[in-house]
Amino acid sequence: MEWNFIALIILAIPVILLPVAVLWFLNPGGIYAAIKKARNKKAAGNARRTGRSTDTNTHDPGTRPPA
Repeated sequence: MEWNFIALIILAIPVILLPVAVLWFLNPGGIYAAIKKARNKKAAGNARRTGRSTDTNTHDPGTRPPA
């Protein structure tokens, strides 16, 4: 093998593996879990401030109930 081909392989490996590593790190399940955790944390903070329940099945008085 010529040195050009070996150099090309050495440079191509990180280019191929970097997107794989990013997708492995940012898998859809992990993103969903992080969003759900942040949403629950925000709801708990809002409930603490307003004195309301964090239950998503309840609705505020004066608003239409969910269909």
